[in-house]
Amino acid sequence: MQTFAVSLHFCAEAQNKIESLVQALAQACKNDFRIQNKIPPHLTLGMFKAESEKILLPAFESFCNAFSFAEREIFFDRAETFMDKALFLLPDKASEYFLKEANQRLHHDFSCAAQPANKGFYLPENYFPHIALATGLSTSQLRAAKDFIVFREGVFARSDFLALAETRPYAVVERRG
Repeated sequence: MQTFAVSLHFCAEAQNKIESLVQALAQACKNDFRIQNKIPPHLTLGMFKAESEKILLPAFESFCNAFSFAEREIFFDRAETFMDKALFLLPDKASEYFLKEANQRLHHDFSCAAQPANKGFYLPENYFPHIALATGLSTSQLRAAKDFIVFREGVFARSDFLALAETRPYAVVERRG
């Protein structure tokens, strides 16, 4: 079984702004995992296990047709650490509500074709929308990341496309938008 993600990707302006945050944070805490692995800024809506992407394509198509992300603006208003190992960019309450609705619909559409992945972290009852800025932080890197958290301005991110992607390594196999 392979692991797949359905992710929201953003317009070039937002992507550049988020990549700048990732680069600045990598310098501040000496953890460049996301840069070295060429992981583009994205927001994961759900993760699933399936035999192949072909099994997921009808559900992905159904979700894309039913839930519009066309030119949708998501406002990220804060950065926080998570489980003492990561630093995430988090959406404001209105954007969070919209993303949680999308996550529920996605799981509804994928329930017949796939099993939840990633220990159930992306199931609707556990879902917390975010963009990872740094992951796999050590204790000293976490301290440096916390100093970096002084987040001065929010990020308006306009959606560009939805992707169905393999997760290891992250590779888009289908996109809509």
